[in-house]
Amino acid sequence: MSWGYWGILAGVMTLLAVLFICMELLYAGARGAARGNGLGADESRDGSQTAASDAKHAA
Repeated sequence: MSWGYWGILAGVMTLLAVLFICMELLYAGARGAARGNGLGADESRDGSQTAASDAKHAA
């Protein structure tokens, strides 16, 4: 294989590595925030419910 192909392969592998690293960092931050404050998904940090949870109605 020529150097051009190796460069393309290295670039694709680098992009995939950056993608996985960014996803891991984003999800680790979201998991830590959800665990750290002890609030449910429908509650905000100050303990009040969000507008989306107020709009839920039974069918």
